Amino acid sequence: MSFVCPLCRTNWIFTARLCVECEKIRHLIATYSLETINNVLEKVLVINKFKQELITNRPSLTPIPEEPPKNIVEFKKNDKYKKINT
Repeated sequence: MSFVCPLCRTNWIFTARLCVECEKIRHLIATYSLETINNVLEKVLVINKFKQELITNRPSLTPIPEEPPKNIVEFKKNDKYKKINT
């Protein structure tokens, strides 16, 4: 008799057929059907070839310049709004 969960093969079990995490997966399959769960996993977790090409071929990020651009105008504080002690 094996004491390892047959689905994940990482958790030890003694009184049930599946561990707690795998039992949740079995419940989702029973609720939504195996085909629906497989479709969701394929859409969410598996990177298809098109997405993989986009990831590998995207241009690298340009480095941020250390100096700000020259065309930015710096605003000075207006003297009309001085702090007044009351």
